[in-house]
Amino acid sequence: MNNKARYKYFNLVVKTLIGIASVLFIYFKIKDSFIAQYQDFFSLSINYFFLFLVFLLSFLNWGIETYKWRFAVLKIQYLDFFTALKIIFTGITLSLITPNRVGEIPARAYLLNNPVHLKSIVYVTVISSFSQLIVTLMIGLLGVVYTLSLIDIHLSGTFVVFITCLTILLFLMFIFSNQLKNFFLKIFHKDNFVQFNSIEILKILGFSFLRYFVFCIQYLLILEALEIHFTEFIMLWLIPVCFLLASSIPTFVLSEIGVRSSVAILVFGVLTNNDLSIVLAASLLWMINIGLPAIYGLFFLKQIKIKN
Repeated sequence: MNNKARYKYFNLVVKTLIGIASVLFIYFKIKDSFIAQYQDFFSLSINYFFLFLVFLLSFLNWGIETYKWRFAVLKIQYLDFFTALKIIFTGITLSLITPNRVGEIPARAYLLNNPVHLKSIVYVTVISSFSQLIVTLMIGLLGVVYTLSLIDIHLSGTFVVFITCLTILLFLMFIFSNQLKNFFLKIFHKDNFVQFNSIEILKILGFSFLRYFVFCIQYLLILEALEIHFTEFIMLWLIPVCFLLASSIPTFVLSEIGVRSSVAILVFGVLTNNDLSIVLAASLLWMINIGLPAIYGLFFLKQIKIKN
């Protein structure tokens, strides 16, 4: 067996173990309280209006992502908004079988049917997606700083502040340093990638910040809908911490909900002992933001013709 095959099977084993561990974590967290909470769970006073708002915000969420990606792609070829939206939904569908849904990037590029500029399209898609990761990292680290006293995380405040400042520094260097950008872009041929100026990068990051804000509002509403309340303003920073931890763990479709639920129990356990409601909130958020768009993508897949 060559190294590539070993690496492939190693990753499969690791991700499978993560999925199993996540499910076991949830099981042992809720098994003792399940009988006691069983009746309360079904008699829970759910705010369905809040859930409906979360559903509506999912369209705003993917609308912002569509506009951001389209803004990047327009440097290469024209793409109308609704075609871009269809490609994004279809990309979600195709990416479910890849770790951490990284397959969404090449899926979008191939669905554009532009083999001549394929590398350039992959590059602008990477920039669009990487901007969202930067935002998640930056705000998540700030959340860790503000919630160290709430969550049992064995890190010193000085260390977290240092990491946060370093992240912000790298962020600024990425925007304003051409040398760093050129180093990052060495994996692409120089005649195949598109240059973004600082204003364009900031605009893409602005879309990412706006989308992240929508994510936070959705999680806040869905937790409140399930009677998980934030009694202090500082507790709102738990939401970015949850996003940071969930995005840092490698997953694939069979383990993603389990990992997200496990992280949610760890983080939001400071708000309530109702682990079942926490798991339900994490699962519903995944279904609304990922599951339903993936289903939409199944229908759009029939309409999109891959010529090359």
